[in-house]
Amino acid sequence: MAIKNTNVNIFKFRVIVDTEQDVFRDIEIETDATFEDFHRAILDGFDFEEGEMASFYMSTEAWEKGLEIPLMEVGDVGLSMKSTKLSDMVNKPSDKVLYVYDFMRMWIFYVELVEVKKRQTKYYLSAHRIGVWRCAIARFKRNGSFRPRVFTRRIQ
Repeated sequence: MAIKNTNVNIFKFRVIVDTEQDVFRDIEIETDATFEDFHRAILDGFDFEEGEMASFYMSTEAWEKGLEIPLMEVGDVGLSMKSTKLSDMVNKPSDKVLYVYDFMRMWIFYVELVEVKKRQTKYYLSAHRIGVWRCAIARFKRNGSFRPRVFTRRIQ
């Protein structure tokens, strides 16, 4: 388990989806947020709907799966996204985590902590977006135009 950072408040993660295109998001979130909060931030950042199973896996430098943090508590381990804070597992830049969403389609995301910052307000933010994502294309077909969205959401 990582040592808790007490004098910093914002984690900035780079989240890269495993596709042939270059598609990633930089997401900033409070260090005391849970993995469930981060799960929702990733879904928002990539325009996914909630409703599928997901897990985070602590990872090595070579992106090998380690300890699993599932969406819901399973078995005797007692870990779940709802009960595990980011700062309990991640604390320094270059820490790596794998995120798997929708076990039927196996969306795999490579998540790396790139920066730790001081808090300014309670939020998460999809701070940087690269690549057109499939949901943006669907919006274009429906609406006839792209409307860029910045995701700044308060965590209750």
